[in-house]
Amino acid sequence: MGGIILCSHQADVPYRIEELNINIYSIEEMAYYLYNNVYFITREFFNETLVAHIRDVWHMDELSEKLHRHLAMNDSYAECMLTIIKASAYYNEDEIGDVELLLNKIGDKSLEERQILRAQTYMERHKYNAAAEIYRTVIDSHRRKNVSDEEIAHVWYNMGIIDAHRFMYGDAAGCFEKSEEIIKDVTTEEKFIICCILGRLERRLERFAVKYNISDENVERIRLRVIEQKNDIREDDRTIRLNSSLIFDGSVNLDEYYKNIDNILEKWKDEYREEME
Repeated sequence: MGGIILCSHQADVPYRIEELNINIYSIEEMAYYLYNNVYFITREFFNETLVAHIRDVWHMDELSEKLHRHLAMNDSYAECMLTIIKASAYYNEDEIGDVELLLNKIGDKSLEERQILRAQTYMERHKYNAAAEIYRTVIDSHRRKNVSDEEIAHVWYNMGIIDAHRFMYGDAAGCFEKSEEIIKDVTTEEKFIICCILGRLERRLERFAVKYNISDENVERIRLRVIEQKNDIREDDRTIRLNSSLIFDGSVNLDEYYKNIDNILEKWKDEYREEME
């Protein structure tokens, strides 16, 4: 856990989460743990052992009774989680509202389905490295876990998007092809074709077109679109300025020129680091 947590009472005996090797000494720490691990907490986390610890070690009889009733009624993990978070008084109303919305979105989804939702959130924030790590975990566990073919196809599709953002067109095409093998989709086909064009993977594109009965006209239509978009990029004001800054024309001394290049490279590095967080 990170940060400073102000605790109303810190017990001598911790509640231990064995699988993560974590000790939790107070209700505030427990609320913090739950709040920041919404996507990974399962219904099994809430059990009579936790109820007994809350009652006997943290001396919170009312909370332990509420949690016991949730377990007896077989209530959802979301209700159990919110009961503990609210009892801690560690989060304000807006923060609790945020986690309630998230729990409603998650619903009764499986752990893998929740991981997919979390990865999607990372992608929306352009945190592609974090999203890719989660997607790889979901793919690795596909045979053992209850994840639908549609969801796995979506995972492969998003992995392709991530690789394309990294200019890894061959890898991206492979991901799109795996997605297409599970569920045939026109958008996935187009993304595969675009990656093959950008990566100059013409033989691979030919095999794919034959396998999925894609006409030459469709391929050429997409190729023309890629060419047009490339031209638009070349004519973009930002690109023109960037290209001009990379050309040494003698108007500045070499030291100043190399300094400008270093500044551009550092900016690109910062953008990349931000993306990968």
